[in-house]
Amino acid sequence: MKVALVSRATAGYLRALHEGFADATRGEASLDIIWPDDVVKTAIQTGHLPLASNLTVHTVTSPPAWPWLARLLSVSRQEPVMPRLPTGAVWRTLSLLKPSLVWIHEFSPFTIEALLFAKLHALPLIVSSEVGRANARYFGRVVQLWHRFWGHFADGFIACCPAAREPLSRTAAPVMEAFHAVDTRLFKPSASRAHNPMATFVYVGSLIERKGIDLLLHAANALRQLTHERFMIRLIGGGDASSVHAIAEPLGLSSYLEVTGRLEGESLREAIRSTDVFVLPTRQDTYGAVVHEAASLGLPLLVSRNAGAAEALVQEGVTGFTIDPEDAISFANVMKQLLNPTLRLELATAARTRAEELSAHRRAEALWQWMQEEFITTPGTCLVPAAA
Repeated sequence: MKVALVSRATAGYLRALHEGFADATRGEASLDIIWPDDVVKTAIQTGHLPLASNLTVHTVTSPPAWPWLARLLSVSRQEPVMPRLPTGAVWRTLSLLKPSLVWIHEFSPFTIEALLFAKLHALPLIVSSEVGRANARYFGRVVQLWHRFWGHFADGFIACCPAAREPLSRTAAPVMEAFHAVDTRLFKPSASRAHNPMATFVYVGSLIERKGIDLLLHAANALRQLTHERFMIRLIGGGDASSVHAIAEPLGLSSYLEVTGRLEGESLREAIRSTDVFVLPTRQDTYGAVVHEAASLGLPLLVSRNAGAAEALVQEGVTGFTIDPEDAISFANVMKQLLNPTLRLELATAARTRAEELSAHRRAEALWQWMQEEFITTPGTCLVPAAA
């Protein structure tokens, strides 16, 4: 069996899923990924290009769309992502590959070409997406209509976040959960966790308004009024550090703040491991894959209710806490609880256990099993479900 995946997205969590999926097939199938050529170049530079014995990456040329189209099809309140225009190259590549099943990631102009190919050739079409009924408010009306229309052509959905378990198209197509995740066999906590006399709260991500850095700093200021215990805030990520300091200085938080800049690989993992609590104060995130990284590395979780990962990874009082980041007082009160090292250790252990349950390699195995049960009747034969 040959599975063809058409996507314009690359990320560490996608690499983990793709490699895990290829390994899970154990030679019973191959995975062919079709990407725009410049996206592949970027993936090589960032280390996000998947590598597996039965996985092949194919590149096609796909020009960027017009800025107005980017504004129409981008998520509201997030940075516009430039869509890629279809050129017929994806269709030609699929014709040469002769796949048994077509898998597309999101309904972009680039992937719609593969959708049409699958429908014309009566092949099962699987769509992985972060868009669903529960988070539709994050998207513009055009995006919602776009997903509702094209969703009717899908024979199955892969939910990349909890909200996507109910697609906007409301079809009866089966849905499989495979939330953005890392491989916990690679992301491991420290062998022995040191007792830090001063708790450090760590944030990882872009230093932008949407991520709620200002909300975290206001909560830290409120926490300072609630306790005499010292604590630190470590911010890891690229962006405008000067704007962060501009907020921290008037609040008198400069001595409580450490901004490292962007880190990658083992340097990033160690910078997270050496802290005590992971915090994501985001105003809006369809998921927040970094939450799984932090849980995998053995940190208690303090996650905004506006992040899909809160529903998937935060078990209240067990792995961490969900917070309203715009309520500085309640936010600070939860931070105060986490100054207790005994509680932090209990939460950290449970967070790691939950992370292992959602590890990319485990979800990839479940995804392959689902594909076989739903779409494969006999070896070499695929079935498009009647419900679709």
